[in-house]
Amino acid sequence: MIGTMGTIRTMKELSYYELTGTILNCCFEVMKELGPGFLEKVYKMRF
Repeated sequence: MIGTMGTIRTMKELSYYELTGTILNCCFEVMKELGPGFLEKVYKMRF
């Protein structure tokens, strides 16, 4: 990934890398249980 000054950064150097990964993993776990294709409010009500 290229930073604003043209420097190359690794994913772990980016802000909130671990938090973003945790949030996405939670989303994928919910989708695995419920399946894809529901409106957002259905997923919100589940957990």
